[in-house]
Amino acid sequence: MNKYNAKKNTVVNNSTRNKCTLCSENHPIYKCGIFNGYNLEQRWNVIKTMKLCNNCLRSNHDVSKCMLSVRCKNCSLKHHTLLHDYSKNYKPLAPPSQNVPTLERGESSSATSLSYSGTSDSGNILLCTAIVKVKDSMGNWQNCRVLLDSASQMSLISEECCTNLGLSRNSSSHTIIGTGNQIVGNSDSFVKLEFTSLLHPETYLVNALVIKSLTTNLPNFHMSHYHWNHIQNLQLADPEFHISKPINIILGADIFFELMQGNQIKGAKNTPYPNQ
Repeated sequence: MNKYNAKKNTVVNNSTRNKCTLCSENHPIYKCGIFNGYNLEQRWNVIKTMKLCNNCLRSNHDVSKCMLSVRCKNCSLKHHTLLHDYSKNYKPLAPPSQNVPTLERGESSSATSLSYSGTSDSGNILLCTAIVKVKDSMGNWQNCRVLLDSASQMSLISEECCTNLGLSRNSSSHTIIGTGNQIVGNSDSFVKLEFTSLLHPETYLVNALVIKSLTTNLPNFHMSHYHWNHIQNLQLADPEFHISKPINIILGADIFFELMQGNQIKGAKNTPYPNQ
């Protein structure tokens, strides 16, 4: 997200600095005998004291801005494997079900903002989508449809949406890697997004890479949802989740876990479930 002149691959950290921040020897900290000899609490104390990234264990950025796609080998969450807490029962993150670039309150109908995901009766996968208000260059709020994708390393915005919002671009060269490590696009700029829910007053800020196109319309089919009783009378973040429409923005792992509260409302088998 920083302004580098050299072109960057979104899944590779280009830094060549191998000097250990702990012992000053010529090796990265994750290969440091001293660091590896520490217990989990001591390792976390080192990370916090030296202000290192939880994911790549390097300095000069925090985990929300980490460009490294590799995550914990045990739970797939965005922290280094050496920082994994084996006493906790983590649920591994599932990969996205469609070719999305990898750079994603109660049960009453009042003030309940829910995104929607899961498996439909036909076996097709529904991903988490939502309608949010994004501030444009004139200070006005415009509705945009977003995909919440925890497997996407960074947040992304389509060039068309960026132009419609009139947002100022910042130079930043990246190659976008999709599933199977295939190059699916390039980005030469990023923008600062300010957005909020349709139902709640909290605002969020995130940097998003600008790319020509994000993904195909989601879902890739129209469906009837009136027989899903468990979602009736809920205020969904994307009321028309069942209608195949374009995605304007992908909110990735840099903001995903700040937005999702983890509450789910499950219905019958093979029906999608809302996530709060």
